[in-house]
Amino acid sequence: MKDDKHLDSKISNNKNNILNESKKLFSQKGFDGTSIGQIAKNAGVTKGLIFHYFYSKEVLWKSVKSAFISPNSAGETLDVSAGLAVFLTKIIERRFTTYTQHPELVRMMLWQHLQRDKETLAGIDAPLYSPTHWGEAINMLQAQGELRDDMTVEMIILFIANSVSAVFTQDYFEISQDKNALLLYQDKIIDCLYLALRPKK
Repeated sequence: MKDDKHLDSKISNNKNNILNESKKLFSQKGFDGTSIGQIAKNAGVTKGLIFHYFYSKEVLWKSVKSAFISPNSAGETLDVSAGLAVFLTKIIERRFTTYTQHPELVRMMLWQHLQRDKETLAGIDAPLYSPTHWGEAINMLQAQGELRDDMTVEMIILFIANSVSAVFTQDYFEISQDKNALLLYQDKIIDCLYLALRPKK
């Protein structure tokens, strides 16, 4: 029993070391600029062990992104029963909080956009955070008459996701460094998206 606990602890430490070193290297050098060999060296493990835990470099990339999401929010579901305003508020507040707390994730997303095969790196298993999980909820809102139906699901997802990420990725103004300005911007984005996406009377 004691040996099992020791083994579990060692596995957990190895995984955490791999994720932490991957986080540093991926955010600094991007996906193509980071090698599994570099990660293994920095984490003090073998390349084989990394592939044992994460199967591929793409899976590791997604696992690093998932590690930025708190365990509590990762399990949250998208409930559309309360309507469009609540749906927008929940997903936008979650993304603002995550980007504010983890600037390394923002850098990883910028690197990801430069990838020719970026679709293989997109998405994480966190419905409130990841746009790849919003499609079903958007379809349901359109079916309920809560969301305009003259835009495709893909257009709506892009509209929401880019409205949020813009403040963190642009380099003209330092709004993301000012907490009060950022909260005001967040509220205005929610208001503007609601007005833009609700059905026209």
